[in-house]
Amino acid sequence: MTIFSFIEISTLRYKTEYLEVYDIETWHQVYNYLNFFELDTFAPNEHWMDVFETGLLIASRYNVILHSLTTTGSLTFFPLRSSPPPWYEHVAFTIGYVNGNHFVKISLVEGHPIPRIIPNWFRFKYKFATAWATPYK
Repeated sequence: MTIFSFIEISTLRYKTEYLEVYDIETWHQVYNYLNFFELDTFAPNEHWMDVFETGLLIASRYNVILHSLTTTGSLTFFPLRSSPPPWYEHVAFTIGYVNGNHFVKISLVEGHPIPRIIPNWFRFKYKFATAWATPYK
């Protein structure tokens, strides 16, 4: 099963919750991003993910912190539905948007500042997920 299949299953499992975060049109768009299973070919543009729309899905599904760096506005995504492990066990991934069409993994030095937390996380997170942000205040 691919990473996108795992995210797709999570998207369906929590559809009702994600419909509170996203409108129905955006939810269908996100589902369409993930609904591509061709091997040995690049996904067409309509299946390219938008990290602004999928960042919470990725962070929640894999219980990680996701930092997205762009020239138009960088963001941090925390999981919505889990209590965090101790701060020293946090797993963070940073991706940077390049060439106007794709993301690359970026390695940051310890102690780096984090981009602002996506506002929807504060509105839709479970109460016990609040602790994800504590070490980063």
